[in-house]
Amino acid sequence: MARPIDLPDYGTPPLAEVVLGVHFRTPDQYQQILAGEIRELFRERFPLVEDHQRLPPQFETFGPPTPNMAKFELLQSAQHDRFWFLAPDGSELVQFQEDRLLHNWRRPPNEGQEYPRFDTMAETFLSYSLKLEQYFASLSGESELEITQVELSYINHFYVEPDNDLTSLSDYIRLLSVPSNEAEDMGFRYRRTIYDDDGGPTGRIYVSGDPAVSKSGEKISTLNIVVRGAPKETTLDSAMHYLKCGRELIVNEFTDITTDKAQARWERIK
Repeated sequence: MARPIDLPDYGTPPLAEVVLGVHFRTPDQYQQILAGEIRELFRERFPLVEDHQRLPPQFETFGPPTPNMAKFELLQSAQHDRFWFLAPDGSELVQFQEDRLLHNWRRPPNEGQEYPRFDTMAETFLSYSLKLEQYFASLSGESELEITQVELSYINHFYVEPDNDLTSLSDYIRLLSVPSNEAEDMGFRYRRTIYDDDGGPTGRIYVSGDPAVSKSGEKISTLNIVVRGAPKETTLDSAMHYLKCGRELIVNEFTDITTDKAQARWERIK
């Protein structure tokens, strides 16, 4: 995937984590007892394993809002876990559950490891997805994963940097303005609908900023930008195209809402 020529770029982006993922219809022949075979697909690169609570379904829906009602779920089958397959240094992991595959890159604490860039991550994620697709094909004979949803998340960390006149979230974000007495805590969130070329809604972009504390105990601010939606077709090719478009939406959104002095700190290239 070639980077668009006009897409803004940064020499030292403040990214702490990037997550690429797809949701898919679970093949009828898959059972959790086969999770050990899924692990073998990724063991060489990701030898460590953790067991986590499964992620609930998340689908972008459109139309008139419905009233809030208590939700009850009737469980008709066994609940499946979510497995993390981790690299030894913890900087990368693959998350798998019966209807989802995610690939995370995480910046290691106190290390200068550079973000591998979206194009590299996308190629790697596609190779993992194809590996899973081939495995499911061996179970069911179905040649393709049936992709139902795509998601892409960029998690940024903003630190207090008095030397660069960056001491609060309002110094990083254009749309925030506070009185001279700085707020003790500050946050914001909004979402927008994503439309296709025909004007139909396909997903949403979610943006949120919040105070936080780093693993080393420093007070920081976070900026999370997430794109989630349905690809035009249910194929991996269509899902990868949606991820590519999602990256462009996220980078442009990031550039639109961050301040000039923050972008100078991140060595904006174009």
